[in-house]
Amino acid sequence: MRVLVANYHARPAGGVETYLRALLPNLALRVRDVALLTREGGDPGPQGVPAAGVPWLPHAGDSPEAVAEAAARWRPDVVYTHGLGPPEFDAALIARFPTVLFMHNYGGLCASGTKCHARPAPRPCARALGPACLALWLPRGCGGGNPLTAVRMYRREARRLRSFHSCRAVVV
Repeated sequence: MRVLVANYHARPAGGVETYLRALLPNLALRVRDVALLTREGGDPGPQGVPAAGVPWLPHAGDSPEAVAEAAARWRPDVVYTHGLGPPEFDAALIARFPTVLFMHNYGGLCASGTKCHARPAPRPCARALGPACLALWLPRGCGGGNPLTAVRMYRREARRLRSFHSCRAVVV
């Protein structure tokens, strides 16, 4: 089995990259071929994600189509994506390959990404992403005071949520 692990970058930025740095060498012991695809290139440094013996496909592309083509050249059986930025990038992979999506945050579930109301007091939000989120954005302080930003962010996360339904699995 050929497993392509996809992430936005390979720099040691936080929890996702820490997880991937531990995952890749262990995954390489269990499947025939593993590679890492990233949209960004550049030197990840000694604490970066790439693992010894695991091919790294850096700077896969600046468009969803270019990323999907870079993945296709490697010929994966499965793509294990951890978020390539805007939802169109993951959607391009999901449309072409059996894909498992690991969500490390509230992308596709919350327009602001916080899954929290700020008013009248901070508290978690239990709502599913939907049009009512736009109505609550300002009064509940979900993510700032600009209604145009609310609409833009809501549309982006609604696109991301639609792509979940085409994945083989969504892991949290």
